[in-house]
Amino acid sequence: GRSDELVRGAMEEIRDLLAQASAELETLESVDIDALMRRLDELSALSKRYGSVSEALNYLAQKEKELARYESFDLEIKRLEREVSEAKEEALAYAALLSEARHRVAMKLSDLLTQLLRELILPEAKVEVHETALGPMGYDEVVMMIGATELSKLSSGEFSRVRLAILAAWLEVGLDERGVLFLDEVDANLSGDESMSVGRILRRLARHYQIFAISHQPQMTSLAERHFLVIKEDGVSRVRQIEGEERVAEIARIISHGTITPQALAYARSMLEANKEIA
Repeated sequence: GRSDELVRGAMEEIRDLLAQASAELETLESVDIDALMRRLDELSALSKRYGSVSEALNYLAQKEKELARYESFDLEIKRLEREVSEAKEEALAYAALLSEARHRVAMKLSDLLTQLLRELILPEAKVEVHETALGPMGYDEVVMMIGATELSKLSSGEFSRVRLAILAAWLEVGLDERGVLFLDEVDANLSGDESMSVGRILRRLARHYQIFAISHQPQMTSLAERHFLVIKEDGVSRVRQIEGEERVAEIARIISHGTITPQALAYARSMLEANKEIA
């Protein structure tokens, strides 16, 4: 009896173990051994590279965060590109308005400068607006010609007279400029009529500017409201204002190139008298 029960119990346990082993064997038969070995090799490589599987997982989590940050950069770049595109469209719209205004006034400016240049005994002005690349001042380039000559090819004397015409044009259109002008022999190498024309423009500009002009021409000198004589003695330069007969004599000296003659004195007086009426 007792021994038979023990044998039957042992046999039952053995059958259970065999059934369990059989089930595990069936499970193992379905496993791809090569894939399992590759996976073990990968885990072994990760362990060697990062120290452990947990450290490898931590590294993966860190890289995933970096990837998310890079993806946010892409979104930021797209946002900035969109803002740049919108800003460019707005800039082009403003540039178009500016260009329209420039074309509208170009002809008027040409006519106004031509009148002033005619007074300065220079050819007519031509102001043109050409399209160029978009920049801080729009997409226009303003080109000015004096007759058939570009500004960059004018002589220094011609350029100085054009500059005076532009300043006078500002005043003609109501731009109330104020300032100080220093002009060093702006009438050098000009004829008497040309020098007189420069002097008349300067008298007009003097309503808005304080003008200091150095000249060796009698025309310019006779048009000045104040006449200062510069004398250099013993290496020292001195400046003093001259008036009345002394001024007449100085202008006569310039007219006669150093030797004051009665004819030069008479001409100097007539110039000063005539120029009193010039506004």
